[in-house]
Amino acid sequence: MSSKVLVVGAVNVDITASPERPYVTGDSNPATTHLNIGGVGTNIAQNLARLGHAVQLLTVLGDDAFTPAITRHLDALQIDRSTTTIASGLRNNRYIALLDENHDLFVAVNDMPTIDHLDATRIHAHRDVIATSETIVVDNNLDADALAAVFDAARGNYVVVDAVSGAKLPKLYPHLNDISLLKVNAMEYDLLMSDVARRQVVADAVQSGRLELLVSRHGQPFELHQTSGVLTDSPIPCPKIVSTSGAGDALLSGYLHGVLTGTDVPTALHYAKTLAYRTLLVHASTTEEVNNIE
Repeated sequence: MSSKVLVVGAVNVDITASPERPYVTGDSNPATTHLNIGGVGTNIAQNLARLGHAVQLLTVLGDDAFTPAITRHLDALQIDRSTTTIASGLRNNRYIALLDENHDLFVAVNDMPTIDHLDATRIHAHRDVIATSETIVVDNNLDADALAAVFDAARGNYVVVDAVSGAKLPKLYPHLNDISLLKVNAMEYDLLMSDVARRQVVADAVQSGRLELLVSRHGQPFELHQTSGVLTDSPIPCPKIVSTSGAGDALLSGYLHGVLTGTDVPTALHYAKTLAYRTLLVHASTTEEVNNIE
């Protein structure tokens, strides 16, 4: 499989705060803050670029004080921005996450004005790029019409999707037979399989080899559902987690790296858990330490 990857998704300015002690509601709490470039699709794009893959990003950026820093960051990683649009007068997305004293997500808010501009019309304008990309990664932050346009243009290609959240998962239900690799967490998996008819669609797609399902379980053994059955692997223990932000994206990126380089499944799962582990050790939602993940 070609290592050229088209990523369709959002770019966020990630702002995370780690408290010095448990939060006191209704009061000001001392914390350490960090600012990084993220977003589900962009996290995966950064991971794959650092792992040596040619990556093209189909997205919309705002036009504000953050834009030069975002474009410099993408350019430094040699991510192709030829399908990235800067929308005049639009602010960039912000994702603000408050971590708890264990460095896990306590609560987050997102302000994503650019995602509304990554709509079906813009997807149709890049239909030829999508159709000729052998591997497409789709961020489920897109709206339903934009997703449908991506799946229609990508028909027959290798399509990778991160479910993003349980609330956004239902947008994927009509397209389960169009997805090659779907990443969900434990909650999203339970929701996906909660309907008898939908469970059968997933089972048929997995059994036929059309779909692989990668399930993360927050520190517990993760699963790969494929035609030969369910494979499990244990995450690398991380006693000093800095932040869990982006770890699921790293798990998907590492496994996809294995697929793109033609390794066997156990090796791809090793890449997945190694990249996730290294992401837990940094404040950003991606790690720069990708060398020797073997």
